[in-house]
Amino acid sequence: MLWVEHTITLPRILTDLPQNTSIGGVWAENKLYPGLKTNNLHGGIDYTDFPMHEGFGIGTDQHVTGQAMHNYVEAYAQKHDLINRIRFSTEVREASQLSTGSGWRLVISTPDEAVVETRKLIVATGVTNEPHRPSIKGSDHFAAPNFHSCEMGQYHTQITHNPSVRTVAVLGGGKSAYDAVYLAATHGRNVEWIMRKSGKGPAWVFPAHTHLGPMKVRREVRKTRIQAAIHN
Repeated sequence: MLWVEHTITLPRILTDLPQNTSIGGVWAENKLYPGLKTNNLHGGIDYTDFPMHEGFGIGTDQHVTGQAMHNYVEAYAQKHDLINRIRFSTEVREASQLSTGSGWRLVISTPDEAVVETRKLIVATGVTNEPHRPSIKGSDHFAAPNFHSCEMGQYHTQITHNPSVRTVAVLGGGKSAYDAVYLAATHGRNVEWIMRKSGKGPAWVFPAHTHLGPMKVRREVRKTRIQAAIHN
């Protein structure tokens, strides 16, 4: 139970990510853009008590799209009545333990500042909302569009619909970089993909299936399940 000073309110789960206006985290509605997909195949990313049925538009052995992932997470939250327990566009500005030692005091902005007290506090801010920008000499004077992968949902039209953009430079070798390269290339842009000298990084650029001896298996199973067992 959370309450605002002397006024009792409904139980809430607080988010401290002011840019999120919908559920989903990295798959929130405002972060989606054309062509975005998960690196998981249908049947490998849903909850056991809530299968990703055909109504979400993903067929067998297809990669789950970003839109389908958002719709699925939202449907799951609605099923368990979680939407009504979430405050979106809420920033936690301060968190301190109560003098009694049996709870927490939060200063929040929604957008007016308020104080909330709660018995329990879970810190789960994630790592995908605050962009980590590289320090590049001269970037402050770079006149062309320049944005982080977590802002693709907001600014992807700069790549897809801005006729003055002919070449797109992508810095990084992870999945988000691959997604940016794919988006730019499929919209007729020249792409300069910049990554570390070793070339390591874009491990997702492989077919969905591979062969393990005589068996054809999903590559995600081989990469995650077996490697996790070896590392453990």
